[in-house]
Amino acid sequence: MPRFFDLDEPYRIMGLFTELLDIAHRPGHKTATDYSTMILICEIAADFQQQQKKDDIINTRVSQIKEWIRLNMNKELKVGDIANQFEVSQNYLSQSFHRETGITVKDYLNTLKLDKAKYLLLTTNLSIQEITDQSYFSDYKYFFRLFKKKNGMTPREYRNTFTNTFLNNPDIDPGYDIGKIVSILERGVNRNELFD
Repeated sequence: MPRFFDLDEPYRIMGLFTELLDIAHRPGHKTATDYSTMILICEIAADFQQQQKKDDIINTRVSQIKEWIRLNMNKELKVGDIANQFEVSQNYLSQSFHRETGITVKDYLNTLKLDKAKYLLLTTNLSIQEITDQSYFSDYKYFFRLFKKKNGMTPREYRNTFTNTFLNNPDIDPGYDIGKIVSILERGVNRNELFD
């Protein structure tokens, strides 16, 4: 157990602690004091384990949500649509997703789309408009602004900067983690080292 953590059921634990203090102040009840102490420690440990299980369930749920978003990013997804799919409220989805990933659902979806756009910029000769469409952005201007904001350069500048790193080879298996490949390519790693 960690040295510090928040109790899930603080009133129950405080009640047991109060009982322990009461028993400990009675003369000649050493066995009862030991027994009460053991119960208190067991309850604290059980509380902690229950919290760990909840965290694991939330982590698993967020992983499922992330995978579902990835598989359905070609649709016009809204937080409400995702919440409905997983039968949770929008607030719960937003809060638990942000707590576990550090980003919002919308930022995650945009990151996936931008990774796909960067991949297409590096592996194809498609126009920026075609890449916008194939990256599931419905608005070219929004795509352009978001791309520039997140990458510090326009899509065309990005393509021109990294063209020497990756010679626009469309024969790469798209089953690979596109974000990872793009990250490696941006560092200038040899293409032959990508899929080892």
